Amino acid sequence: AEYGHFVDIRIAALEAVVDYTKVDRSYEELQWLLNMIQTDPVPYVRHKILNMLTKNPPFTKNMESPLCNEALVDQLWKLMNSGTAHDWRLRCGAVDLYFTLFGLSRPSCLPLPELGLVLN
Repeated sequence: AEYGHFVDIRIAALEAVVDYTKVDRSYEELQWLLNMIQTDPVPYVRHKILNMLTKNPPFTKNMESPLCNEALVDQLWKLMNSGTAHDWRLRCGAVDLYFTLFGLSRPSCLPLPELGLVLN
């Protein structure tokens, strides 16, 4: 899946890595995929990884998963808001992945805000 091989071979290998990440719940593999989204020199491959993760997510908003943590939420949030300003397809792909993983509500792995007190 590394840069330097034919794109079709890389895509096939990346599909296997996405499947492995879902089945094995491997945080290292998920981080490797997210790192490729940010640094791979081929824009098609970067977009395809986001598309594969959205169609075959490692977890969803209704599942409990060890992959759901603050670091992942922060990484996706930065990818949506500042990491993909130059490419609208990547930004939309990151938004789709975030929605698939966490939905519209606050991610369950984030701590409750301290300023959320309600006074009568």
